[in-house]
Amino acid sequence: MSSSTNKKCWSCIGEFRDLEGKRKFVPDSAPYYVDRCSKMPLNKKFTCDFTTEIPTLSEAQRDYHFVLMQYIGEHCGYSKQEAHETLMREKWGTKKCTIGKYTQEVRESIADIAKFPKGMMVEQINFDLAVCADLEIRVPSKRELGYVDENEKIEPITNYPEDIGIPTF
Repeated sequence: MSSSTNKKCWSCIGEFRDLEGKRKFVPDSAPYYVDRCSKMPLNKKFTCDFTTEIPTLSEAQRDYHFVLMQYIGEHCGYSKQEAHETLMREKWGTKKCTIGKYTQEVRESIADIAKFPKGMMVEQINFDLAVCADLEIRVPSKRELGYVDENEKIEPITNYPEDIGIPTF
């Protein structure tokens, strides 16, 4: 009898599309997908599970984002809410929403009810950290702030290519 150890490595949200007459899986965030794939060891077996359940951000992710917003807000002379509003709009953009005679620009939300995807929150936090680096704000590590278990290994997402296009499999 053989035994195996299962460890979830990472998740990627996407959809199947018809590209050039072929059915292909297209991740919502190609940079995240490419980054995660580049860190997987070669010549090792992995499983691929597809589910329609999309994991949503964790409380720790939301808390860490607002810690970063506090640092950025204080550095720039704004509240953490103002920093949050600005950087969410910068990262995800806005769209016009018209309800009757009212029209507003709206953006993505990380409120519990919005079910913001976990992968997108990873991207937002990495964007927040890049802004901190650009502003030369020294941010304590996730471990120093208590968001990561002492034994957990952290692999930051870095060096996103500007335009990598849609990956093919």
